[in-house]
Amino acid sequence: MSHSTNGGAPIDLFDWFEDGELRTGFERPTNRYGSTPDELVPMMREIGFDLTEDEDDTGPDTDTKAAVLALTERLTGVRLTEELLRNAQYHFGHVPEAPAAEWTKMVIDVTGADGERFYKEVTREEVEAASSARSSSCPRWRRGHTGPFRPGRA
Repeated sequence: MSHSTNGGAPIDLFDWFEDGELRTGFERPTNRYGSTPDELVPMMREIGFDLTEDEDDTGPDTDTKAAVLALTERLTGVRLTEELLRNAQYHFGHVPEAPAAEWTKMVIDVTGADGERFYKEVTREEVEAASSARSSSCPRWRRGHTGPFRPGRA
């Protein structure tokens, strides 16, 4: 299962894999792809996804992020809670070959279908400090290798 969002424009990518096969994926719920692109449609309707083909995007207002998280919960049986996010290990890596604009922080901002919100800002300094701490405490650590990072903990 993969869900990503850019945090600005309403771009929410969802991919459901099973045994290494992409079963269903979408950026917009009406434009699905994969080996079984329509298998999740009944569940998506139950959750409240807007599945109308509306060219001018004036269909019912649906919080796609919340709907995608509800879909993920139904498929996995795992409820995404503030406690789960707070105690989770986040894995980051550095890919020096891929140029990227400078960044100063990242934001984890999740609002559940029930309206419960989890918000956490993680600064670049926190990420670098955690990477350095991990690097010095683990002899296997090599540049470019991903490892766990827990926000707020070095």
